[in-house]
Amino acid sequence: MLATKIDLLLQRMDGQVANPNIGTVQAVNSHTSCEVCGDDRHSGNNCPKTQEEATYVNNGFRPPQQGNNGWNNQHRPQGNFFNQPSLKDLVIGQAKINENLTKKLSYNDKIIENINAKLETLCSSVKSQTSFNKMIETQIA
Repeated sequence: MLATKIDLLLQRMDGQVANPNIGTVQAVNSHTSCEVCGDDRHSGNNCPKTQEEATYVNNGFRPPQQGNNGWNNQHRPQGNFFNQPSLKDLVIGQAKINENLTKKLSYNDKIIENINAKLETLCSSVKSQTSFNKMIETQIA
């Protein structure tokens, strides 16, 4: 559930979620909705978006059908391998993914630093309040 909330937060930061209230509702109901698109009719493993991406990456490769798993079965991939993207295209695509991931991670680092600074301020305030309370206790006693 935490991963879902983080994903929804990142989507909201990227502007992918048009209505922020929908993201909140999705995070609350995440045990019954898709982590990728928020649809409550399927899970993230069965999301059409991820299946489309997998189809693009596999480019027509279909895993062998279940059944007759004898030791002599030869599974041959199906599909046309001549239409696969070039290695250069794959490397460029991976570089873009890595760049986006790096940007998101650096943004998350800034958020964590901000949270850490606020926690330090809170801790300082609690220490001040504790010392004030001790001073009042000694004056009363």
